[in-house]
This record gives sequence, structure tokens and C-alpha cells, in this order.
Amino acid sequence: MIFDTPIDYSYPPDRRAELLLRAIQDRERRFQRTFTSDLYAILSGIPNDKVRSTNQLKHEWIDRRIGMLAKMNFIERLGDEKDRRRIEIRTKPEEIYTYMIGRDPMLFWKLIERNYFYFIVRFAESGSRVICPKCQKKSNISIKPSKKKVSRYVISEDMHIDVILTHLDIEFKCECGRSYSKELNTIDPSTMEDFSRLMDVA
Repeated sequence: MIFDTPIDYSYPPDRRAELLLRAIQDRERRFQRTFTSDLYAILSGIPNDKVRSTNQLKHEWIDRRIGMLAKMNFIERLGDEKDRRRIEIRTKPEEIYTYMIGRDPMLFWKLIERNYFYFIVRFAESGSRVICPKCQKKSNISIKPSKKKVSRYVISEDMHIDVILTHLDIEFKCECGRSYSKELNTIDPSTMEDFSRLMDVA
């Protein structure tokens, strides 16, 4: 599942932004929605019994980091049609992990060893360079989408969501002899909105 992110998010250039990402990630792993008010409460450091008003919780640094991470495409902000002041924040794992692999190429193998492939469509667009886990040399990995198909996720007797799956052929061969190959169907990030709706009604 998209939000079963097996590796903690990391953003070394800005530890406060990393704290914010981790706070959302922790909630997403429990299938909890995250609103800006939740982040104010989690990151404010004010005990719940001391909170007299939500205005106490608002921190400018949180708002700045939310804006920065949205520009980096690490998160998306979703408005509430009924209450425009209520903004939901969701992470974009495919973007965050692709960035993290750029700093730590071995993370690619750690993710797929945990059978987490949601990031791989976006990663393939970034250049597909990995480090061989045997000889530690950089090498190309072939990630080829061959076809798409629709998978139906039934929510109830009268409700379902059709999600597009991309079939991928993954092939890695290093000069040292190390190889890896796998065929799989993975969720296309372009259907993230559909899965968000699925999570909302779950």
C-alpha cells in the first residue's frame, strides 16, 4: 500500500522540514488524515492540557516548511469544500524517496527488498542510476513500463474505485556479475487521487 512507507523520511538540509514530514508519515502509516491543525499540535511542544486556543499552536516555521515542501512537490495540500480554513496535508512518497535515493543510492535496494515499489515509476523518470550492492559501482537499471491495466478495488456493495496499474519489467546487470530482475504491476502515481479517495472511505 502507498502509505506503508518502510523507510523513515529524511531531509538533512532542513531538520524542521524533516520533523514535519515524519509527523505526517507517522499518521499516514496508521491511515490517519493530517490537517495543519494536527501539525501545529504535534510540533508545538505545548502539552494538550495547556492548550486554551488553537492560536497558541500556530507556528510560523510550520507554515513556512509546508509552503517549501509543497513547492518541492514532497507534499500536497487539499482544501475542504465545507471549511476553507481546514487544509489537509499528504506526503508524496514517490517524490520523497526519489530525492532520498539521490543522496543514498543504496536506499533503492532497501525499498525493493521490503517489496515497496510505489516509488519506482517516478524513480525511472529521474535517470535510473543505482549502486551495485556487490561492487558498489554506479550502474544503470532498466525499468520499462510495458502496459497498463485497470484494477477494481471494491469498497462496498455499491462502491468501487478503478485504479490504473502499470506493468514494469525491471532488469539490472552489473559487470561484477550481480543481477536482479522482476516483473510487477505497480500503482501509477498519476492515480494517487483515486487511492486518496479509497483511504478517505476506508
